Amino acid sequence: MLDALADGRLHERTASALVPLEPTDRRALFALFGEFSFSVSVQQEIIELAAEIGRREGMTPAEVLRADTIVALRGDERRPARHRAGEIRRYLQGRRTPRLTARRERFLEETQELGLPSGVRLVPPPYFEGPQWRLECTFQGGKNLARTLRTVALVAEQPNFQTVLEGQGRVEDGSEGVME
Repeated sequence: MLDALADGRLHERTASALVPLEPTDRRALFALFGEFSFSVSVQQEIIELAAEIGRREGMTPAEVLRADTIVALRGDERRPARHRAGEIRRYLQGRRTPRLTARRERFLEETQELGLPSGVRLVPPPYFEGPQWRLECTFQGGKNLARTLRTVALVAEQPNFQTVLEGQGRVEDGSEGVME
């Protein structure tokens, strides 16, 4: 790891984040970072995720990285490394906050079913908490905007649109809230 730090393969911030970990955990994370080109901020996020999951589940970060899903992704040479890296990150995020992740996935499915016009995106409040939603729209010219807004207005009147908004705060098991 010192050689990697000296020749620039390991960033100083990542090395600093690895220092407090046990040697086995450092080696496991370093090996993962050697396989996939995560940005420095994503490397730090993965270190935090693995450590937090480990603390919560009574495991070491190295044991967290030996999860069947991660092992399978690391070994799947048929898929591009960039995709596998993203899936490893999403897996760890989902394992850290499973209810919030399930809510995000459900929200994506629900919004796809709404039939919003292309260039329009519904953005939930952070962590699906709070009343403020955003609607983002890209358009070319006034006529295109007017047509898009008419379509959005029709979609907003549909019962399933209200269902998406009311789904805020509910999780798969029926309990309220999404805090982990």
